Parts: sequence; structure tokens; C-alpha cells
Amino acid sequence: MERRIPNFHLITRYVRGEQSTDKYRKLLSVDEHDGNSRAAINWRPVSVIDPVQRIAAARIMRKEEHIVAVPVDSKAHDEENKYFARMKARLMLREQLMAQGGDVDLLPRLDGEPETIEELRLLMDGGMKHRLAKDYEDAVEAVMTASGVDELRDEAIAQLFNYGYAAWKHYLDSEGLLRVRLVPPGRLIAPYSLYVDWRDADAMGEEMDMTVAQIRELYPQMTAQEERQLYGRELGRRRRDSDKVRVVYMEVRGSELLSIERRPTSWGGVVTRYVRGKETSRTVRSFQVDRIYGGYWVVDTDICFGFGEVPATPRQLSTFERARFTYVARAVTMVDGTPKGLAVDAIPYVDAFHVAWYKMQQAIATMRPNALFIAVESLVGVPLRDKDRPVTASDLLNLFAEKNVLVGRMRDEAGRATSGPPVVPINMGDARIFQQLRMEMIDAYDQVRRLYGLNALTDASTPNPDTLTTIAKLADQGTSNALHFVERTDRRLMSALYQGVADRIAVTMRGGHRRMQAFLERVIGRGSVLMIKNSEPFYLYDVGITIIDAPDIEERQGLEEAMQQAVREGSLTPADIIMVRSIRDPSQAAEMLAMRVARNRRMAEEQSMRMQQMNAMVQQQSAQQAHEMKMTEMKAEADLKIYVWQNTRGLELQAKTAVEGGKLQLEAAKTAIETAQQDGQATSPVQ
Repeated sequence: MERRIPNFHLITRYVRGEQSTDKYRKLLSVDEHDGNSRAAINWRPVSVIDPVQRIAAARIMRKEEHIVAVPVDSKAHDEENKYFARMKARLMLREQLMAQGGDVDLLPRLDGEPETIEELRLLMDGGMKHRLAKDYEDAVEAVMTASGVDELRDEAIAQLFNYGYAAWKHYLDSEGLLRVRLVPPGRLIAPYSLYVDWRDADAMGEEMDMTVAQIRELYPQMTAQEERQLYGRELGRRRRDSDKVRVVYMEVRGSELLSIERRPTSWGGVVTRYVRGKETSRTVRSFQVDRIYGGYWVVDTDICFGFGEVPATPRQLSTFERARFTYVARAVTMVDGTPKGLAVDAIPYVDAFHVAWYKMQQAIATMRPNALFIAVESLVGVPLRDKDRPVTASDLLNLFAEKNVLVGRMRDEAGRATSGPPVVPINMGDARIFQQLRMEMIDAYDQVRRLYGLNALTDASTPNPDTLTTIAKLADQGTSNALHFVERTDRRLMSALYQGVADRIAVTMRGGHRRMQAFLERVIGRGSVLMIKNSEPFYLYDVGITIIDAPDIEERQGLEEAMQQAVREGSLTPADIIMVRSIRDPSQAAEMLAMRVARNRRMAEEQSMRMQQMNAMVQQQSAQQAHEMKMTEMKAEADLKIYVWQNTRGLELQAKTAVEGGKLQLEAAKTAIETAQQDGQATSPVQ
């Protein structure tokens, strides 16, 4: 790229503030060896592009981002559909039980089960993550953290500004661990393309510097002739092992015909295997599979080493036929198939800034302090020299040069002698020159700043822009020119990098890389859901990696305040807070919060109604129990009265009744006897 991008090295010098000052000297007609006082000017260039670029890069990096993994294979999609159908069936069954007055507790709720169909749809749209998504996100984050991508991303954004492109490479290090590094500027080798992501490229690589010792370590089978070329014996100068040579590493896309054979077995099963070459007579399907081949070449030699198929190239199960390079590159814009950055357009404004800057230094170097004009008529009789010798014109000029005093005759514009004060001050400096040069410098700097998509507010030129919340937001939203395109390019470049790393993690795990497996187990944790050792590991799925912006401070603050208010009202539980905070989209989180608050309020109202009904039932039962107790008390009192009456008055009456009964019996017996006697007397004479 350093040979294809026009003025590549010139752009680098301007960004670093190391450009040549010869053209500035020619414009100012200054010779370094002329002995003039103007040679005291500080000709070191001022760094103009770098501060503006760092401010623009800081604006891009200030946004907090999250990696989001979304399953894209049919298996995960089917699992999500089954979950949705099962939860929907449970909700409908629960509603039917409630409508028919059945016992809802017979269908206990599962952990994380939604309350309504609307809540279930919201979870499916953005709140619910597949069980493997977190594993992928953690694995990618672990690789990025171990590679130090956060520190390298500043350099990548600087390359986008300077040269209009940036490139990353993910590779397996000497220990078999997946790592990521940034391709140095100008070292990328890529063909001409009309696409900013080089999607139609059949080859991609980079130019690098390797020591002789590194090459010998990677290529121990080197021949004697290749060794002479490597050490430079054929060039007449022997290299040392620590000397570096230019090496080109290239990756080329190839293809291979691959067939699938399905063969029935003796026990009634079917065996599926891949067939290469000409053994395609019994195959069911044949397709072309991409292969990525790579190798090293030492420039200006016949040495080629390390060539072969690149191990663990990014490849997904759902699109097994396609493979991608281990390089991820993207340009801001393409001009005739070549990337173009912003720094090249800023060079004229940087030159204008420096011309004004050197003119200001030149004006300062040549300016004189204010002088005094003394009329010669007022100096009659005043000796101007130590010795009595006539004063010459040279003496007057030396007096002006040494003492800043000018002696002469006062004349008008027509050259006629005029009268005036004997001493008149002369202003030797011109403030308008400095003001004009200052405005030229400010205008040139503003042009560079606008070129990078900044303004007086967005680059923190105001005293405290954070206090002007509304104005700052409007200025931030209005910054949608060049800075927006660079930010979008960086976002898509990082998304492609994360996608390649995720796919390559899956490939390495399917290939049985033990070191990579141990690394992930150590970083993520063996107990992570569906991690490596489970029956369905995460690498048996395909995911799509995207980057989303984290909610800003105001959105998070508003959501937190709403949650705290709901907690104070008692309409939000800790489980609800965890659920709301797990949703990264602020709008979906706010919707979930509203649904949870409404659900809890409805549940609170239902609980209140149940409590009222329960209180009414308790009161009714209490009244009934009180009535029963009163009746029991009255019955006991009546029984007691009867008992007392029976044992007092009743006994008396019983005894009295018994006595009277005895008397009546005696009287009856007496009457009977008397009656019998009378009857006996009446029948005696007849006998």
C-alpha cells in the first residue's frame, strides 16, 4: 500500500510534523546561510494534523460498545421457536385455568418465565439471548483482551484518517493460541478493488521484516544456495542473524472438489464421509470447498517457506463451502481502486498555517522598537560625537541603527520645510500585520478541523462543553461528515474482525486444539453454560457478531431513576431489576420495565383483592363462630337452669308429689277397704 497510495511517505511526514521546510524558505526568500537575522527563525514544523486527529479519534473511542452474538444457524433458530411455542402454550394454559376458576398453582412457573404474551414477544425480540451467545461473547472478549486490541485500536483509527484504510490479522501463535494484531501502515498487500472491504480479492497478504534467525527457525530445511542468498554472500556482504530482511507473506484462495458418500451398514445404519479426488461414483452430493493457502517469500531471493494450507481458517458450519482470509481490511473510500484518507486533503491548509507562522516569526525577528525623530535645527550647538569633527550621513545612520534615534529635517508631503515639535515618536511596529497573520493561522487550523468533522464545540474548544447538554447534543448530532464515515468504517471493520475471531474459535475447537481449549476454560470458566465439555458445545452453532452502542449516561440515569422510583413504590423486585439491566437496548429495557411494573401492580391489586376477600371470609367465620358460641352458651345456661331446678325445686316437687301420692294411695286403700266392708255387711242377712 505504501507504493500504491499517492504521497504515502509525504502524508506520514506531515502527520508527524516532520515535513521539509525548503518550500517555506523559498516562499519567504530566506537563505539559511545569508547571515541575516531572519536565520534565527525556528524552522521546526508545528504538528497541526496530529492534535486534530487525536481529538477526532477520542470522539470515536469515547463511545462504549458491546459485542453481541446472535445465533444464525437453523438449529438455534429451531430451539428458539420451540422455546417460544412452549412458553406460549404454558401462558395460554394458565389463562384458561384462571378463566375456568381452576387452581393456577397446579402449573408452577419456571425460572425466567414471562407473565404475558406481550412480555414473551419482547423477550424474543431483544431481551432473551440464546444459551450459547454469552459463551461466544466471552470467548471473543478473552481473545481481544489477551491481544491488547484496545491499545491498538487508536493506531487503526489513525490509519483510517491518514491513509483511508486499516487492516487486522488474527493468527495462531507459537503456542497454538488465537491472537489478533494490527497490520502496520503501508504493509498490507491487496489487489485493486471497487469494494471498500476487498470482498472480491483472491489474494491478500503483507510485507514484513523478519530477522535471519527467525527465518532459519521457520525454515530449517534451507539449502546451501538459499542460505547463501539469505546471508547475502552472493551480494558481497554477509548478514548477521540479527539483521532484518524484507519478507512477503501471501494468502491465496483456492478450491477443492469435495463429495459426500453415504453408505449403508450391515446393522441398518448409514455412514457419511467426505471423499476427495476421483472416488465420486457412489456420492450423493459434490461441491467446491474454498481453501486458503499461504506462504513466505524472502524478497529478491528464491527462498519460499512455510507454504501450505492455512490452519483453522474462518469457516462456518452453515456455509462450509466458504472460507475467509485471516486478514480483515476495510477502506473509508476508494478512488480508482486505491484507499484515500483525510490527511492528504489537509496538507495545503497545513502549508498555509506554516507560511503564516514563519512570516510571523520573520516579522518578530526584523521588527524594531519605537524610535524618536529629532529635528536637526534643535541640535544646533549639541555635539553628536566625542571629538570635534563634522557629523557625516554615516554617523546619523549609525545613530539610528544603534540608538534608534533618527535625526533629520521636518518636511511636508511636498518636500517643503515645516515647523513642529523638536522630538516626535515614531511607531516602528504594525499590529495589523500580526493580526492578519494570526487570522490566517486560525483559518488554516479551522479548515483542518472541519475536514476531520470537528467544530468549536465537539473538539472541546469551549470552556466546559459538558455543561451545555442540549447544545452539545445538537453539535454531536450535526457532526455527520468525514468523522461519521471514519466512525462507520471503524465499526464495520471491528465487526468483521470479531466475526472472524468467533468463527476461528469454533474451527479451532472443532479441530481439537487443546491449548486453545485450555485457554478458554481458564478465561471463561469450565462451568459456563454449554462450554466445551457439554453434550452440545457452543462451537456446533454459527453466530453473527455485531457491535452495539452502550446506553449513554442520560439514558442509563433515567432508567435507573425510574427503577429506583418503582422500587420505592414496591412495584419492582430484585429479579425484575436484573431482567431490565440485562437488556442492552434502552427502548426495550424501558418497555420491559413498564411491563414489569404494570405486572407487579396488577399482582399487588389481585393480592389486595384476595386479602379483602380473605378478611371478609374471616370476619364471616368469626361472626358465625361467635353466634355458635352464643348459642352454645345459651344452651349451656338452659341446661344449667334445668339441672339446678331438677336438683332443687324439682326434687322438692318430686318428694311432695311422692308424699301426696302415698297419701292418695292410703286413702284409696282405705276407701277400698271401707267399700269392701260395706259390701260384706250388705250380703250377710241373705245368707
